[in-house]
Amino acid sequence: MINLSGQFYLLIHTLLYGAYLALMADLIQISLKRIKKTLLRQLLIGLFLAFQLPLILLYFHQVNRGVFQGYLLVFIFVGSLFYRTFLRRTFLKQLAEVVDVSRHIYMILRKSLTALILRPLAFTFSGLVSRGKKDKSSVNSA
Repeated sequence: MINLSGQFYLLIHTLLYGAYLALMADLIQISLKRIKKTLLRQLLIGLFLAFQLPLILLYFHQVNRGVFQGYLLVFIFVGSLFYRTFLRRTFLKQLAEVVDVSRHIYMILRKSLTALILRPLAFTFSGLVSRGKKDKSSVNSA
């Protein structure tokens, strides 16, 4: 069994984990803002939550030695509520900036990858294929 100070730290960690879950859910919603199909958005949010649930249970198992206590789940919801009530306004602007910068970096990397690696490979491959066709045609004519 965990002593009293350990349980206090566990409660603080679960509150922070609940705030983290709400923050990540907002990040997912902001990054999926361009997707117009609501069914696809809901599916991706559901996948996020389906991925987070085993992580929550694994966290409880590791920290609490396999004993699941219901009040920890309540504190995750309280942490999420705390984030939504007090911290959401301040973080939404920063999250939108993070998503915009991430998209910009992704586009730069994609264009660089295309220009520096994929186009030269395609050029080289097309040259090899055309040379192979010329070699076969010269063999057939002889």
